Amino acid sequence: QYWAARALVAETLLSQETTHHEDIRRVISSEELKRSKEISEIRTIYERGQTKLERFIVRQAILGILCIFTFMTLGVVLNFHLNQKVSARPPTHFTIPILSPFTSVIEHEMSTVSFRTIACLILLGSLLLYAVYRRWVGRLRG
Repeated sequence: QYWAARALVAETLLSQETTHHEDIRRVISSEELKRSKEISEIRTIYERGQTKLERFIVRQAILGILCIFTFMTLGVVLNFHLNQKVSARPPTHFTIPILSPFTSVIEHEMSTVSFRTIACLILLGSLLLYAVYRRWVGRLRG
């Protein structure tokens, strides 16, 4: 009878330990599943943020290139205009021998579009591009 009681106690403890281990395995597997879901959610959030950041950087690079192009164009126009004013000389008289040995032609160098008009058009164009860009970015974020 003593050995039977000990065997019964041992079986009871063994079954309790087995159920305890099964409970622990279930809890561990559910926690691992929850953890993997959280990690996948964090990864998708990170990838979305990374994609938005990459798009933002590309937009900023395009805007920077447009600004550089605008300023370079403005610089070339300014430089040309300043060089034209510096080298502006009175009308030159020269003779065209085919017409007549005594015929004189006056050369006038005049631009059809003034420097101020070109500068204003470039400035307004860049402002318009900036406004369109800001509206586009605002629509994407909103």
